[in-house]
Amino acid sequence: MPHLAMLIAMAFGASSFTAGKIAVGELPASEVLAGRYLVGALVLWAVLLLIRERLKPDRYDLRVFLVGLAEPGAGSVLAFWGLNLTTAVHATILFAWTPLIQAVLARIILKERLTQEVVFGSLLALAGTVWLVSERFEDARGSLVGDAMCFVGLLAMSAAQLVLRRVAQARGQPIKAAAWQLTGALVAATGAMVFVEYPALGIKWRLDASPQIWLLILYLATFVSAPVFALTNYALRFLPVGQSALYYVLLGPFGVSIAVIFLGETVSATDMAAIALIVLGVALPSLTSVPAFARTLASRRT
Repeated sequence: MPHLAMLIAMAFGASSFTAGKIAVGELPASEVLAGRYLVGALVLWAVLLLIRERLKPDRYDLRVFLVGLAEPGAGSVLAFWGLNLTTAVHATILFAWTPLIQAVLARIILKERLTQEVVFGSLLALAGTVWLVSERFEDARGSLVGDAMCFVGLLAMSAAQLVLRRVAQARGQPIKAAAWQLTGALVAATGAMVFVEYPALGIKWRLDASPQIWLLILYLATFVSAPVFALTNYALRFLPVGQSALYYVLLGPFGVSIAVIFLGETVSATDMAAIALIVLGVALPSLTSVPAFARTLASRRT
C-alpha cells in the first residue's frame, strides 16, 4: 500500500508543473501558491471534521506546522521564483538528485540504513532523468541564481522529509499531518506574497485572472496538494526516506505522459528508453525484496 500511495501521489503531483506554469502566467507565483494551500488546507480540515478526528494540537502538530513553513511553503516559493530565472531542464536535473540527497541525510541524521539498492537505484534514476532531458540541453541556458533557488527548495524538501518520517513513525495520522503542513505552507506563501512579491512588483491582491486560472488553482489545491501530502505522509510511516524519495524522480516520466495526452506532444524512442531506466531505478529497492530476486542477488554476492 505505501508504494501504491507514492505512485498515486506522484501521478497527481506531476500535473502541478504544467498547471502551475499556466497559472503564474497571469498571477504572481506566491499568490497562486497561497490560494492553492488555502483551499488544500480547508479540504483536509473538512475531511478531519467529517471523520471526527481529534483536532486539538499536540506536540507533533507544531513540528509539522514548522515543516510546512519551509516545505512546501518557502521551498515552493523559491522553486517557482527559480523557475522564472532558470530552465525546466536545469530544475529537472537538480530535483533528480532528491533520492540520493535524502538517503544520505537520513543515514546521517536518522541513522537509517543506506542500502546498495537505494544508492544504485538513485544513480540509475538520475542517469535516466539526464538522458530524458538531454535533447533539450541546447536550450538549457539557465542562471546560477535560479538554479540556487531551486536547490534551496530541494534542500528544504529533503530536510522536511526527515521530520515527517519521525512524526509518521511516532503517530501516523497522515491527513492531520498534511493539514498542519499545508497550514504552515499557507502562512509562508502569504508572507512571501505580502512582504516580498507584491512590494517588488508594486501590486496588490489581484482578482482579475480568468476563470480558467482560478479553476486551475482549485484543481491544484483539491487534486494535487491535499491528496499528495496526505499520501506521502502515509507512505513515510512504512518506507525509509531514501526509498520513498526515489518516487519523486517519477515526476519527470509522469509529466511527459501528461504532455503527450493533453498537449499532443510526441515521445521518441530515446525518451521511452530514458523513462524505462528511471522506472527501473525507482523499482530496484522493491525488486530486491522479492524472494526469487533476493536469492539470485545473494548468490551473486557470495
